[in-house]
Amino acid sequence: MTPVPNLAFVLAAAGALGIYAELLRPGRVWPGVVGSISLAIGAYSLWQFCPRKEGTALLAVSAALFLAEIACRPRFLCGLAGTCAMAVGFVVLFPAPWRISPPLAISLSLLLGAVTTLLADMAKKARRNKRADLGL
Repeated sequence: MTPVPNLAFVLAAAGALGIYAELLRPGRVWPGVVGSISLAIGAYSLWQFCPRKEGTALLAVSAALFLAEIACRPRFLCGLAGTCAMAVGFVVLFPAPWRISPPLAISLSLLLGAVTTLLADMAKKARRNKRADLGL
């Protein structure tokens, strides 16, 4: 197993967390800039290993479930399903010689899924509070 896809995956995950840090505290420029650059380099590096269609489809389903988490009524249900889809998607993203290490893929997917789900829950609460403030 080669460490290059693992390194690219960690770089992309660190970039996503940097962008999340910018979303939590708007106005700080460095987490967003460094996160965007890191995510772009990591995603480009991952794309060089020719991802499989199944893994890409699972990651797209994961992104759709995370977006649905904002609109769905039950809390954390779509986020949990999106986290599972993300973990499986990263494990099956590449063929055998370039495969991302499953423990690494699962642990980072759990971290990214938890942060994304919590941010979606915060967005849902903010939208509900805005409606309450406006009297809608």
